[in-house]
Amino acid sequence: MAARKQNWHTEETRQKIQTSQLINRLMSHAEGKVDLSQTQIQAIKILLGKSLPDLQSIALTDPSHSAPAKLVVEWIKE
Repeated sequence: MAARKQNWHTEETRQKIQTSQLINRLMSHAEGKVDLSQTQIQAIKILLGKSLPDLQSIALTDPSHSAPAKLVVEWIKE
């Protein structure tokens, strides 16, 4: 019998899989497919907080002015 090549996940890959499973579970709850208790929701929130960074708003300012900078994004017409 030929030896099988074992493809083990790295720790980083395992962490990403676990994080995606938590997100899937929370999404299923939001869509009404799964009932979760408040304790379960809070536990998922805590675990996601450890694996995903919180999104924060940032203010862009012009060093020469005290007012916020203006960022303009436009489509280039060809």
